[in-house]
Amino acid sequence: MKTDLVAEIEGIKTGILMYADDLLLITESTKKMKKVLQMCEEFGIRNEIRFNPSKTQIMRINGTKKDEVKLELCGEEIEWVKKIKYLGVWIDGKSFSKEHLRERRMSTWRAFYLLKTNLDINSKQLNPHLKAYLLKTYVRPITYYGIENCRISESEKKKIQTMEGLMVK
Repeated sequence: MKTDLVAEIEGIKTGILMYADDLLLITESTKKMKKVLQMCEEFGIRNEIRFNPSKTQIMRINGTKKDEVKLELCGEEIEWVKKIKYLGVWIDGKSFSKEHLRERRMSTWRAFYLLKTNLDINSKQLNPHLKAYLLKTYVRPITYYGIENCRISESEKKKIQTMEGLMVK
């Protein structure tokens, strides 16, 4: 189906991202979003799918506060938010995702302290190759979960590098 409702992000045309029962709808205007929401409602009616407006949020990227018009899904108004969490990744209107990066650092420190407490990872008796293996296998994946979708500022990169450096010591 050909439509003008898709959005173009850095040269890629998209309109919807889906995973299991999670949807992320992307349009270039609230006028187009209203049409997409109507299409979702109609699809839901035809296929006996009930969308939950109370679990639905709208976030504006660019534009102004006046663009935040009343939008509805299944007869209920949808909440406007400054940031959303989609598949465990925080997204804000600035595309820098500071909230997500902060959460990743906190989760990484928790994982490190679990290793430190349960396996005495900072012990001088622990083989350095084993320590490196444990950090790369169990801790680093927590740090990097979802950050391929984030624009990372130089100060955020420095925070990650400092954290990893402190853990290796």
